[in-house]
Amino acid sequence: MRIISIDPGTATTGFAILDVENKNTTPVLHEANTFLTPSEMDPHNRLEILYDLLSKKVIEKKPDIIVLEKLFFNTNVKTAISVGQARGVMLLCASQLKL
Repeated sequence: MRIISIDPGTATTGFAILDVENKNTTPVLHEANTFLTPSEMDPHNRLEILYDLLSKKVIEKKPDIIVLEKLFFNTNVKTAISVGQARGVMLLCASQLKL
């Protein structure tokens, strides 16, 4: 099974791709990296970039499942909303790619 695990963010989204044979084997790291968006861009353009980058990665690597980190309570409301928007885009991508 191939898993893509995502730590969402608007500026920086971390991801790792793991291959797991079964529950008794150690996962093998296939790739770990980040998607970056330029800070000077409008938020909607940054979200579109994230959608495009994740879609391309999913199509290229063909994971069986996407795992997204949940949004933890954050005292900075602006950051929490931004991360929530990025997470929403990633959920949409997963849904459209049938994962």
